[in-house]
Amino acid sequence: MKLTSQGPKQISMYFLAGVLAFWPLLGATLVFAFGDCRFKGEFYVYRSIGHMMIVATLLICAQLSIKTASRAKVTLSKLDIALIAIVGLTFIYTSLFTEPNYVFLIPSALIQLMAVFGIVACTSLFARLAGMQLTTIWRSIFSSMLLYLPVLFYIIFALPTNPDYHWSACFAPVQNLRWFGALLAIALAAGLTLPWPRKVYPLGSNWWIPVGLFILWTLLFWTGSRGQIIALFGAIIFLAVLSAKHRRSLFTRSFATAVPGLLVSAALPVPTEHFGFIQRLFSKGVGTPIDVVTSGRTGIWTKALNTILERPLLGHGVGQLHPATGATVPHAHNFPLEALMSFGVIGGGALIILVVKFYAHQIARARRHKFPDQITPPFLIFSTILLMSLVSGGVLLQSISPLLIIAGCGIWACLHSLEESNQQASLT
Repeated sequence: MKLTSQGPKQISMYFLAGVLAFWPLLGATLVFAFGDCRFKGEFYVYRSIGHMMIVATLLICAQLSIKTASRAKVTLSKLDIALIAIVGLTFIYTSLFTEPNYVFLIPSALIQLMAVFGIVACTSLFARLAGMQLTTIWRSIFSSMLLYLPVLFYIIFALPTNPDYHWSACFAPVQNLRWFGALLAIALAAGLTLPWPRKVYPLGSNWWIPVGLFILWTLLFWTGSRGQIIALFGAIIFLAVLSAKHRRSLFTRSFATAVPGLLVSAALPVPTEHFGFIQRLFSKGVGTPIDVVTSGRTGIWTKALNTILERPLLGHGVGQLHPATGATVPHAHNFPLEALMSFGVIGGGALIILVVKFYAHQIARARRHKFPDQITPPFLIFSTILLMSLVSGGVLLQSISPLLIIAGCGIWACLHSLEESNQQASLT
């Protein structure tokens, strides 16, 4: 392949797309080849494999794309710089001077530092990919969970012979069933607005997209991941409200693939009470306590709130929910609570403002351009992850956070390209 000015860009984009398509399959293969994530909770050792793979890929692709001369200008406002500085200083202070439990702080801090490297690398990469068609990346995220199907069959049919088999922990390379559901929801968000075949018969070249959506909906409902399902539907509805031109196609495609998926999932056997959306939806009686209905989340949120009140200004440091409260989970299952507990009102508030400010600004830019088709996949991904973060704060960490970063940079790059084209057109 001759390296023109577009060569490094294309190599970087296709390399990233390849890793995004195959990382769940490769990560699971590594886990099952070199370890055992199915018994006695050892799966926590492997929970950051995807995070490391994607961040390392972003760093490599950013380095490869440096050879490209053209680069979109990335600017930060004074408020952005101030907020980033506040978060960084609070992170340093809480890590050194609040007497945190370092057994929990160090892994969490390393994961978050990797996310920071991912942000820097991804911003640099997508500043150079601006102006290119990024559909390949969203197609890869969608196809990743379809390529995972051989591992899923292995998990379901070949492994459950040991009496100590832990169904909730078997979905390598993520650490539990709900994280697997999160990956399915993200893949669906990436695929819902991809081009469908124009004719039912004969089959068009994109016939596999509606079939893949049906398969992923079936799996998502089968996992019983209520928070992930609600987040995905919330993102679909939000985009439909913002963009009238996508409303009909979004609802039609969702109905055509989700309803059959729900019906098929209801007929599938479930290994434990943690599976099955319909089964979990109707398994609780009218008088069931709200904490039981929410799988213990209201109790976790209460503990997190009490912990925030102990150090409201600067927080306790990352990963401190269990040491501070004795909770059986490592995070608050809510991103705003997790941010406030980690960095207090000062640092946590700055982090929340950064995320909300970026999201609101991209929405405003997209509405000025009438929500172009090329930003709908990353917008659905970004919105789905943000909504999931309200019921699972850890969703912004580990293997999910790089996907949030990639989606955010994808939205920015697509809109920047449109603005550049419009500006050039106005000058001619």
